[in-house]
Amino acid sequence: MSQPVIFVIDGDAGVTAALREDLDRRFGEDFRVIGESSADSGLAALLKLADEAELVALIIVDHDLSAMPGVEFLALAHEMHPLAKRVLLVERDYSARSPVISAMTLGQADYHLAKPWVLEQPALAAGT
Repeated sequence: MSQPVIFVIDGDAGVTAALREDLDRRFGEDFRVIGESSADSGLAALLKLADEAELVALIIVDHDLSAMPGVEFLALAHEMHPLAKRVLLVERDYSARSPVISAMTLGQADYHLAKPWVLEQPALAAGT
């Protein structure tokens, strides 16, 4: 059996790559970091890991995948890897509308992570 897996999925391949690089830089000695950019390929990868009895320690999923909501993806992933911690990747929104509020309240996610790649005020970044 190889190293435990940290699994990342976001519909934006750039976000997936950035997260994989950051996580691999920090945890690469102890974990294998895998990432996908679609729900179908993500579920297929997780199924393959389950079939091979690979330990998935952490699953980080964008809350707004194109094919399904992130909480639905987490539910399917949880069936395959019930010991994995579930993280919902969300935009910075700390209001009651945030999808993370209901997901964590209902036990659909264990933690949340705000996307650091989204600027709150793009006009400030452009120097205007």
